[in-house]
Amino acid sequence: SSFSSIMDDISSANPIQWYPGHIAKAEREINEYLKKVDVVIELRDARIPLSSAHPSVSEWVVGKPRIVAISRMDQITDKARQLWGKYYTEQSSLNNKESVNKVYFIDGKNGKGVKALKQEALVAAEKINEKRRRRGIQPRPVRVAVIGFPNVGKSALINRLLGKRIARSANRAGVTRTVQWVRLGGGSHGGSASSIELLDTPGIIPARHIDQFGALKLAICNDIGEASYDKASVAAKLCDVVNAVRESNPAFV
Repeated sequence: SSFSSIMDDISSANPIQWYPGHIAKAEREINEYLKKVDVVIELRDARIPLSSAHPSVSEWVVGKPRIVAISRMDQITDKARQLWGKYYTEQSSLNNKESVNKVYFIDGKNGKGVKALKQEALVAAEKINEKRRRRGIQPRPVRVAVIGFPNVGKSALINRLLGKRIARSANRAGVTRTVQWVRLGGGSHGGSASSIELLDTPGIIPARHIDQFGALKLAICNDIGEASYDKASVAAKLCDVVNAVRESNPAFV
């Protein structure tokens, strides 16, 4: 109810909006690229893991291993991380659309959690190549796409996975504008057949509007472009949200 009261006037006074035509084109392009990959790493923002989950990803990656990486774990409390971990474990047991192969909390700044995520991707790669061997097909580098909303840390994750700065990264939406492939080695079999080709993609947001509270959270966390909203209004709402959370659940602040 506190959040509902916070949202009472935002949709009428200063709605957050973006233009679906350009975004729909980007979605179609990403969807085409995803058809060519073997594994998908979907990056979400730890502060807003549900609002930063693209609603169409589960449809785009049907039949492919999907690993969810929750970035910016350093910006949430231990209590919040524990509860979100429990939530995803429960969702996985229900085998619904929120069910994914694995969920990893990571910190792109210091690399925490990235090693385990990398190992999971390499294991998935080797399983795929093992299937190829059994079918008499020559193994090859496994293609892994890294996708997510703008500014959730895709390029920073790729740089951490590679151990060097390859992808452009900055704390603002829209830095990555083109699709690019980069090579990640390190499989137990050695050689190019056990390596991974990473696909770094521009940030994607739904062509159709999500609810205004979800849009507000994206704006607060700088996960959509500033042209989509009034900065002063969003800053004021941020203060209201933080105060409301502090009153209702101080363990989250």
